Amino acid sequence: MLFWIGLIVGLLLSIIAILTMIYFKIKIQKFVKNVETVVERASPNLKGGIFIPKDEDQIAREEIIKKNKEAGKDTPISELS
Repeated sequence: MLFWIGLIVGLLLSIIAILTMIYFKIKIQKFVKNVETVVERASPNLKGGIFIPKDEDQIAREEIIKKNKEAGKDTPISELS
């Protein structure tokens, strides 16, 4: 008898949990859709960015690679360090 009561209560709780998830899923999807439309409208107006300045080592490596590329040969890693 106690088993059947537990089984029925468990099924009822699972049904309630599923229905509440479905209910909130619809509300969450509406909210996400609204946010997406706001972001789509705002995206063309976005400007700016963060640019990290190049240090001297990186500039020297790029020059070595450029010289070797013009000469038509590969740049070994030992030259870059």
